[in-house]
Amino acid sequence: MTNAEYEQFDPHHRRKRMTSAGDDHPVVYVTSLEAMKFAEWLGEKDGR
Repeated sequence: MTNAEYEQFDPHHRRKRMTSAGDDHPVVYVTSLEAMKFAEWLGEKDGR
């Protein structure tokens, strides 16, 4: 997932980004639990 995708779910994550990490870069500093919650959120958002 990219920074832009993840930050739709958690806008506060932007504070954890390195200044050189653009919206299209892979998201980092996400725990497995946070990634799982993102996947659940995305599934609900997309109706899956």
